[in-house]
Amino acid sequence: MHISNFKSGDLIVRVEPAEIGGEQFNDNLGISVYTPVKDNSYIGEPIKLLDVCNGMIYFEMVGTPMMLSKKRAMAEHRFSEGWNYFVLPEGFTMDDFTNEKII
Repeated sequence: MHISNFKSGDLIVRVEPAEIGGEQFNDNLGISVYTPVKDNSYIGEPIKLLDVCNGMIYFEMVGTPMMLSKKRAMAEHRFSEGWNYFVLPEGFTMDDFTNEKII
């Protein structure tokens, strides 16, 4: 699902990796080759959407990481696809996701 389908305050999660890559010159072939790389950042992690503006996705981590800031941003053009509403897995509570964790 596209990030624009959600509104500020929604609890969302990445469900698909972003495809990030670029052209690299291959010395053996003598040509430029596009090399796709999958970015699995934030897959399965519940986050609270704050806003989408200025080409960025602004969000807040639901848990409290000890070493990093809770509020973060990522480039919209790379991460706009692959989102869904966060669904609490059976047998879990939100406390399982909001307790402090070391990253």
